[in-house]
Order: sequence, then C-alpha cells, then structure tokens
Amino acid sequence: MQTYKLSLKRRQTGKAGKRLLGQNDIRGVVYGHDLESVPLVGDYQTVRRVLSQAGTSHIIKLEIDEAEGIDVLVKELDHEPVSNRLCHFDLLALKKGQKISVEVPIELKGEAPAAKFGHVVHQLIDNLEVYTTPDKIPESFVVDISTLSEVGDTIHVSDLNFDAAVEIDGGLLEQPIVKIDEVRELEVEDTTAEEEVSADDIPSEHGEEEAEAGAEDEAKPAEDSADTNPGQPEGKS
Repeated sequence: MQTYKLSLKRRQTGKAGKRLLGQNDIRGVVYGHDLESVPLVGDYQTVRRVLSQAGTSHIIKLEIDEAEGIDVLVKELDHEPVSNRLCHFDLLALKKGQKISVEVPIELKGEAPAAKFGHVVHQLIDNLEVYTTPDKIPESFVVDISTLSEVGDTIHVSDLNFDAAVEIDGGLLEQPIVKIDEVRELEVEDTTAEEEVSADDIPSEHGEEEAEAGAEDEAKPAEDSADTNPGQPEGKS
C-alpha cells in the first residue's frame, strides 16, 4: 500500500494562535491511540493535495515539527458550505496491530455488455466500511462488471474477495453494489390524432343569453295578437 508524507506544525490555540495564522494556512487536529489531541497548522495547498490523494484508506506518515513520523488516516474533512473550500481536517493516529474502522472506495472495472443495449449500470455503493489493522487496509475494492449482460443482473458485497484479516458487517453482505436497470422511454402524447373541432361546435360564452332572448321574441307575437280584440265574445266575428 502506498504511503503519503505530510509535515505540519503544532498550532498555538486561543486568540494569539488565530493572529499567527497566515492567509494560506489551514487548521487541523490529530488524535488517537496513545496520543493526546494535538492542534496542527499547515500550508493549505499542500495539505489539500496530500489529503485528497490519500483519501480515507491510505496511510499518511505525519511529521509534527519535524519529529519522527506517526501513521495517521484521514478521519474527517470540513468544507465551507458555499465555496466548498477545505477549512479544517481531523487525522486519526494509528497503533500497529490494533484494528480500526475505515471506509474503502469501490471501483468498477470493465464494460457491462448490457450497456451496449442501452441499459444503465447503476453503482449503488461508492465506499464500503471495513474493520481491520492499518497494514491490511485495502486500497480499494475492484468490481468486474463485464459479467453483467441482462437487466436485473446484480453484484453484491458478498461477491467481493476479502482478505481474511478484513472484517465486514454481516448485515452488509447482501447489499447490492452495482445493478443493471432498464431505460424506460418517456411516453410522449400524440396530439396529431386529436379530433378537430370546428368553430361552430364551440359553445359561445353568450349562448344561454341568446337562447333566452330568442324564446322571448317568439312569445311576443302571440301575446300581441291576443291583445288586438280585447273583450270580443266567443263565436262572433
């Protein structure tokens, strides 16, 4: 396993320590087995580069004030919410032979035949938590997807090859890592087949009013004719 090196200085805490921070400095802390929490400070660009390359599964040889290096892992990284700039880091000091919990990245290898038919390769897990000694931490878990040829084909955690010294929570063994899903085409409504409606078939906003007015006009002649001979006896002309 590749090991990275990082040289930092012990940081003075309190208001005086803040005044001593340079514009390109970043703060952090290291803690762990047989080591009291030590505040640290270092060059931002150097720290960001090393921590990014090491990730969470590579050991970093940490030198504090040029003292003998100790083995550490990246435990936590804090970023500014808006700019996503790294603003603080936590390092975990390791003790040889003592098991720790660490997240190991999962990498996909090869090409799934199902992808050639337009199906989608979904990676459902990016990292897998394992429990092991620092010297047995895998750099990554490589998953060969060249066997995935049909929709529904799945590779589970239990399909991975583990070193005997690497422990995994039994509840994770049946969890899928990668799965082939079918691409569903969106149904587009066909508007060309809609029945054409003529302007005459569209009811007028004033249709009811016009109908009522027509009914009143038809009733008027009858009323007028009844009023032309008022009081005339029946049967006489």
